Amino acid sequence: MASMKCKRESSPSPWKYDVFLNFRGEDTRKTFTDHLFFALQQNGIFTFMDEETLESGESIESELFKAIEESQFAIIILSKNYASSTWCLDELAKIMKCREEMGLTVLPLFYDVDPTDVRKQTGTFKQAFIDHQERFKDNIKKVETWRAILREVAGISGWNLRNRNEAEFIQDIVNEMMEKLGSKSSSSFVSDDDDDDDDDVDDDDDDASYADDDVYVDDDDDASYANDDVYVDDDDDDGDVYVDDDDGDAYADDDDY
Repeated sequence: MASMKCKRESSPSPWKYDVFLNFRGEDTRKTFTDHLFFALQQNGIFTFMDEETLESGESIESELFKAIEESQFAIIILSKNYASSTWCLDELAKIMKCREEMGLTVLPLFYDVDPTDVRKQTGTFKQAFIDHQERFKDNIKKVETWRAILREVAGISGWNLRNRNEAEFIQDIVNEMMEKLGSKSSSSFVSDDDDDDDDDVDDDDDDASYADDDVYVDDDDDASYANDDVYVDDDDDDGDVYVDDDDGDAYADDDDY
């Protein structure tokens, strides 16, 4: 198993990539993820997408993990068959580890899946974990760590496609990422004269917000979250939000893609 420790080598700029895309290839590689990748690139947002960026002959696992460490943001594209891939789950474990240790900003994107299915592992996610439990019955801890990181990522503020026009949805993501990158760049270069203002600046990139109306309590998980009709991202009033208080942090081995 590759080491899950996150390490970023010192350099004038700590990031090689603006965005790392984590996704299930069979669901979205040739459609949504491909379109998002090119839209980000065309707007000057340097993005890592495995097949597009890896060079021939490189170790896929080591290069993917290195790319995660060298990225400022990670967009997790959660689709119907996402959880069936142990490769996706191992990659996600690395991403969440770097979020904890290096401050990597993680942004979930729910592509034709309900955030509740991700958090509670129902629907297609339920069947995926039934299969994982059978396959890894001698290493159930691995499966439980995957469950934990999915619950954690489902509680982070992000985007929900939910029957929206994909072209408009992608443009909204690009616009928001440009705002986030601009904000991060400006906050990275603060003069000594501005030090006194540091306490007034809040970074809400990973914070989820509760909607004021239609909030109810799920007694199964003791978690409160907004009605599906409301989904808001702190950085963009046009975005959505889904909140889960469950936290998990884990690591896992890679198996298949």
